[in-house]
Amino acid sequence: MIRSTSTRLARFLGAHLAPLLLALLWATVLSSYAWLRHTRINSSTFDLGIKAQVIWNTWQGDWFASSVEVSNYLGDHVQLIFLLLAPLLGLWADARVLLIVQSILLSLGAIPTYRIALRKLDDRWLAIVFSIVYLLFPLLGFVNRFDFHPVVFTIPFFLAAYDLLESDHPWWATLFILLSLSLREEVGLTVFAFGIYVAVFMGQRRLGLIWSASGLAWSLIALFAIIPHFRGGSSDTVGRYAWLGDSLKQILDTLITKPGVVLKHLLVPYRAAVPIKLLLPVGFLALISPAPLLVTVPALAYNLLSETPSQSSIYFQYLAPAVPFVFIAAIQGARRVQGWLDERQARAILTIWLGLGTLLAWAWD
Repeated sequence: MIRSTSTRLARFLGAHLAPLLLALLWATVLSSYAWLRHTRINSSTFDLGIKAQVIWNTWQGDWFASSVEVSNYLGDHVQLIFLLLAPLLGLWADARVLLIVQSILLSLGAIPTYRIALRKLDDRWLAIVFSIVYLLFPLLGFVNRFDFHPVVFTIPFFLAAYDLLESDHPWWATLFILLSLSLREEVGLTVFAFGIYVAVFMGQRRLGLIWSASGLAWSLIALFAIIPHFRGGSSDTVGRYAWLGDSLKQILDTLITKPGVVLKHLLVPYRAAVPIKLLLPVGFLALISPAPLLVTVPALAYNLLSETPSQSSIYFQYLAPAVPFVFIAAIQGARRVQGWLDERQARAILTIWLGLGTLLAWAWD
C-alpha cells in the first residue's frame, strides 16, 4: 500500500515537474513579498489582524471570537475554513504563517491550470505557457499582497475541482467544492453557477444539480440566517446595495424595472474596466469559447453592483471566484485557435499572443 502510494506520487511529480517548479518559485516570490510587507508594518488590522486573531482564538477553543466589530466573527463572515487553519497558528503563532499558506495555495493553482491545458490542447509547451500566464496574472499578485483573505483560495480550489471532474474523479472534485463553500458566504453563488455549467456543458447532470442546489442553499443560509443570528441584525454586506433598495424585494424590483439606473452604475469607468482587466492577460481568448464565463456572472454581479469601490477592483480579493473560469474559457478558446491553424503556427501565435496580453496587463496595472 505504502509502495503503491509512493509510486503514484513519484509519477505525479514526474509528470508535473515543470508547473510544480514554477509554482514553488512563484510561491517563494509571493510569500517573500508578503513577509516583508508585514515585517515593515504595512499589513493591517483590517484584514490580517482580524483573521489572525479569530483563527488564534478558535485554536484556543474560543471559536470565532473577535474583539473587532463583532464579538463573534460569524456575525461578519462565515468562513469555516478557519477551523482547518487554526492548527497552523497552533504550530507557529505568527500571522505570517497565514501569508505563506496563501502564497503557496495561490501558486499551486498553476498545476490544475497546466493539467487542464495539457488535456485540452495536447501540447506540453502551451500547457506550460498557460501555467506561467496563470502565475503572472495581475490579480493573483495583488490579492496576495493585500493581507490574508481565504476567499482567494477559490482560485486553486475551483481549478482543481474542474480538473478532477474532467479527469473522472467526481468525489475529489466535490471535496474541493465543499472546501470552497467554507471560504466565505457568497461563494455558494458561484458554486450554484458552476453546478449548472457542470450539468449542462459537462454531461454530469445529477452531480451538477447537487452542487448547484448546495451552493445556493449554503449562501442563503449563511447570509440570511447565520450572519444575522450572530450579528443581531442583517449583514452589513447587504448595506452595500442600499442604492438598489432597502429590502431584497426592492433590490430585485430595481434590477428588473430600472435597467437604465443599473446600467449607469455599471458604466462608471473603474467598474466597466473590470471585465477587460480579467480578460486581457489571457489575450481575450476566453471570448472565443465563452461558456465557462457564465460561471463568473454571480461574482461579477454582486461585486459590480456593490457601492463599495474595492469590490470592483482587481487589487482586492472580491473578484477571485471569477478567475478560474476565465482561464478555463481561455484554454478552450486556445483549442479552437488550434483548429484554425497547423500545430507550429498555433503554438507560436498562442505563445506570442498570451505573452503580449500578459505584458499589456502588467503595463496597465
